[in-house]
Amino acid sequence: MSYRRQGSASSAPVRRSSQYERHHKYYIETADLHLVAENIVFRVHGYFFSRESPIFHRRMNPTSPGDTKEGSSEEDPVFLDDTPEEFEKLLWVFYNPRYSIYEGTLDQWSVILRLADKYNFEEVKDLAVREMHKKPELTVVEKMGLYQKYRVPEKYLVPLYAELCERENPLAEEEGEVLGAKAAVLVGGMRERLRVEILEKKVALLRAELSAREQDGDADLDQAAEPHVQLRLSNVLEGMSREEVIAALEERIGIQAGTSIILEEGNHGSKEPSSPTPGSPSRRQSNGDTPRGTPRKRREPDIDKGYVIID
Repeated sequence: MSYRRQGSASSAPVRRSSQYERHHKYYIETADLHLVAENIVFRVHGYFFSRESPIFHRRMNPTSPGDTKEGSSEEDPVFLDDTPEEFEKLLWVFYNPRYSIYEGTLDQWSVILRLADKYNFEEVKDLAVREMHKKPELTVVEKMGLYQKYRVPEKYLVPLYAELCERENPLAEEEGEVLGAKAAVLVGGMRERLRVEILEKKVALLRAELSAREQDGDADLDQAAEPHVQLRLSNVLEGMSREEVIAALEERIGIQAGTSIILEEGNHGSKEPSSPTPGSPSRRQSNGDTPRGTPRKRREPDIDKGYVIID
């Protein structure tokens, strides 16, 4: 659906409720948070926004005397500089009627990732990364470019670095431009370091074998030394597991060992434990719609048990 644009979001708004058009889906009569994007007003449940986003929490819960609580009415809403179409995509995460099933396009998840980063919705950001990982149209380098741009935690980046380190071909010039100088230098340096480590292991094994044969009195040492011809740096990363590559990258980047998230292709799961994603079931509404929230880090039974039913 398209919307009429009446002025810029950055212009000083005239606080008059009649000027706004109510969103066709996300204006919920029993909700308590009012937000305006261009000329469209949203009315949604502020609990999700206050709980998940420090930015919205500060705007909705002022601490300084004289500060106004934003969003409590259409006359005093939270003004956004996003388009209605963009903000609608973010709200879909919380109000998706299909429990834990998110069938969005790459464009949708790109917008959700950007807004999650903008408003510090960290759990929503995790969900967007997991969903984007399943999109076959994104290359490893393109994923890394997006994740770096929107400050995705490095625990998701390390396995992608590992893929670039393991592959046979080094980074192409255009890939380096997407990654940026810092990441490109990291990948190039780690590719060389890992291959040197493998070569050093092979040399150590050969020396140990030659030493053992010499001690055993093996006269045919020249034949034993023939593998020396194969001791050279190779583009193929042989003799090192994915786990070893990731461990080396974690050490190099300086993050805690074993915290990287290895996402499964085409799957919601991961090889490492991680924080749950948004969308755990809450209270089903009488009209079949369901407000969705990200998992809580601690239980809040007074709110959870008394949550409102949406008309």
